[in-house]
Amino acid sequence: MSLHVSETAWSKPFAKARHRHDAARLVFVLAGRFEERAGSVQRDCGLGTMIFRPAGEPHEERFAQGHGRYISVALSDEWIALRELRAVRERPGIALHDDAFAELGRGLADELHRADAWSAASIESLVLESLVRIGRDAPASALPPRWIAAVCDALREDPAARHAVADLARIAGVHPAHFARTFRRHVGTTPAAYVRMLRLDEARRLIETTDAPLAAIAAATGFADQSHLTRRIRRSTGATPTGLRRSVRPRGAF
Repeated sequence: MSLHVSETAWSKPFAKARHRHDAARLVFVLAGRFEERAGSVQRDCGLGTMIFRPAGEPHEERFAQGHGRYISVALSDEWIALRELRAVRERPGIALHDDAFAELGRGLADELHRADAWSAASIESLVLESLVRIGRDAPASALPPRWIAAVCDALREDPAARHAVADLARIAGVHPAHFARTFRRHVGTTPAAYVRMLRLDEARRLIETTDAPLAAIAAATGFADQSHLTRRIRRSTGATPTGLRRSVRPRGAF
């Protein structure tokens, strides 16, 4: 009935395909950046991000170039039930961004490595503080409004298109200033940065799964030209588009 704390570090780009966990989890980003997609929402996760994932929530992750690290805490059903944390069982997935979560994550990392007679109690205290912050500081109003999914779906339909904030706010049915602030709060990035992620995802998919010329892929996914696409792919994966294509398709397949 204990908590399970683990640390994940990376030093080069990689991706985790769609998967799920049997236990609910808290994730604290301590360094670097990664993108997470859970359902219709894609999040940009960096230092100060804390994610709560309910048990069984499907999600996928793409880790950016450079060094990064996060702490993950698995919350067993027995641990949740023993502390009568019914609200934890009922809460949907959420990502929150605050410097306090970086401090909590660093505290968990310290206790994980210290591993003395007091570490288990300290870890539980830090986890409970995190859950209280979710429950009190992030009530139902912190859940993404329904229009977030509608806007994300509209952006995914044509990531190469140019979208003004005012146009997206009209889709959401809210004032542009409220739209921009709320979008960043729940998605973890600006609409423009989100579109750039979508374009890169689509370009990478086309590179990996088709024989289309790189110039055509660049034009279809909203990049200025092939050179622009190459720079973004190299920055994201550490490889050129041609190298990426060769790495996922056997020699002689194209």
